Parts: sequence; structure tokens; C-alpha cells
Amino acid sequence: MVSRMIDRYVDDVVERLPVRKRRQAATFLRRRIYESLRRYTGGEEPTNQDVRTVLRELGTPKEVARDYYEQIGSSFRLRKPDRQTVLRYVVNILLVLSVALVIGGLIGLTLGLLETGFPVFLGGAISVGILAAANIVPMPEEDAEAVREQERKR
Repeated sequence: MVSRMIDRYVDDVVERLPVRKRRQAATFLRRRIYESLRRYTGGEEPTNQDVRTVLRELGTPKEVARDYYEQIGSSFRLRKPDRQTVLRYVVNILLVLSVALVIGGLIGLTLGLLETGFPVFLGGAISVGILAAANIVPMPEEDAEAVREQERKR
């Protein structure tokens, strides 16, 4: 179980790296994890909790991949964007398209190019749906922490 947890963590880190760097990064990271575990446990057999603690101290896979880039001085971008970033891009694109539908529909109606207000209705419905979904989707942890920090300051 211990090695499986480490393998999953290492896989999550290296999948964010370019293919040609993955093997080297995986070897480096495994060595670092096992050395940290040996120091943490004093040479005894590590438990699952020990592994969780050491991995937590290392950071999230995204942070570790970014640190690896900084150490090797690479200018490559990390490969795997997180889900929240992708969601933000999709929401922003859909909002722009829905606003364009509303504005285009209003212009079309005003100039007599359209007989119905369907584009306006469709754009408005999409906008309302996106805004409602954005309020339902959980806030990213980093944003939630920033909100909590602002609340503590008040």
C-alpha cells in the first residue's frame, strides 16, 4: 500500500512534465520521497500515515512539478492544467459567446434582420445557466483560503 501511494503521487507529478523529463523526474522524486521517509521514521518501516505526512510536506503534485522546473531552469510550461483552470476558461468563453448572442440579437432585431428574438433569449438563457453553474461548482481551495483569510482580517 505504501509503494502504491508513492507511485500514484509520482505519476501525478510526472504527468505534468514533458515526456522526455518524466523518467528522470520520477527517479529523482522517488529517491527524495524514500529518503524523507527514512529520516521521518528513523529507519523503521513506514506506515500509510507516515507516507501521507511526508507527501503533504513535499507539497501538491502541481507544486512539486513547478519546483522541479525551477530547479532545472526549464522554461517549459507545465502540461496538465487543473480542472478549475479549465472550468474558468470554458465559463469565460461561454459567457463571451452568450453576451455576443444577446448583443447580436438585439442589433439584428433593431435593424430588422431578425424576425424573432431567439438569439437574445438563447444568449440570456446561456448566461443565466453559466452564472448558476458557477455558483454551484465548488470554489477552488486556494480561492477558499483567500476568502477565509479576508474574513479573519475583518
